[in-house]
Amino acid sequence: MSLLEILRGGEVLIIPHWDIDGIASAAMVIRHACPDAEIYIPPIARYQIPEDELWQVSGMRPVLLLDLSIGRSEVEKILRASGSRVIIVDHHHCAEAQPSGVAVYGRDGADPSNTLLLSRLLGLEQPSLLVALGIVGDVGDRGLGEEEAKIVKEVCDRHGITLEDLRTICRLVDANYIVGDRLAVKDAIYELVIHGEEPSSLLENPLWRRRLRMVDEEVARVLSEGHEVVGNVVLKRFSSRFCVISRVGREVAKQNPDRVCIVVNTGLFDDVDQVYIRTMRDDVDIRPLIEEALRRGYVAGGKREVMGALVPKAETEAFVEEAVRRLGGGEG
Repeated sequence: MSLLEILRGGEVLIIPHWDIDGIASAAMVIRHACPDAEIYIPPIARYQIPEDELWQVSGMRPVLLLDLSIGRSEVEKILRASGSRVIIVDHHHCAEAQPSGVAVYGRDGADPSNTLLLSRLLGLEQPSLLVALGIVGDVGDRGLGEEEAKIVKEVCDRHGITLEDLRTICRLVDANYIVGDRLAVKDAIYELVIHGEEPSSLLENPLWRRRLRMVDEEVARVLSEGHEVVGNVVLKRFSSRFCVISRVGREVAKQNPDRVCIVVNTGLFDDVDQVYIRTMRDDVDIRPLIEEALRRGYVAGGKREVMGALVPKAETEAFVEEAVRRLGGGEG
């Protein structure tokens, strides 16, 4: 049975990742397959559903996880709570086998964005603004491949906008999760459902624009604090109550294209640190480090050129040292 047939078969609960790729993916499902789908936004950056919120996934209906790189144990918890089946559509790399009752689409790291993977699964022939937003948001400044560049150009030409306009919309939508507002993340999905082919409406959203200014100021503060260079690795530590680690990591990688960048935020959570690793180098594969993080029992995910992990504070330095060693910290 195809994904489209599953989604059109009845009620569905969508649990998306909170960034633009996940949000745009959720909007695509509602627009093209399941207009009455319900949405649950999990706690931002935790990759877990708290026990006291599991009731929100119950109800004997399929649960659709979009762009959400969570581990097998968390998937099993959702499967038990839902009383139905779980469907995963995720473009990230994940070698973990899933339990019976879970349908998996993707998880091989082959697609640059979840929206592009989803557009094929839904049989969409014309590239949409939502697909392009997922691509631009996930690829960032690493450079578009031939297929992605063709899609982005077609969308920009159709709407009379630029690549920088797409990047701005991505940053505007992401500002909602960066400041930690789960309700605004959910509202953003419906904004994309309604205005998903109206880039001017998205660019002019006043709440998003105010929040983006706050986020930009915080990112500028963090970047001004400097970083260490250890061989071929750039190591940056900071403390912020905003979830800016992806923005900071992308910026550090852009400024250091010949190095691997490791970024650590110690200020978002009291029990764990965020560790984010990104590279623009084609000869570096971060996936073995993802497997190592999972082996240690951390919440972790990503693909060849990027990973994120939540590491217990007492273990952060040891994991960072291992990452530096593996990724060329001893090279000059």
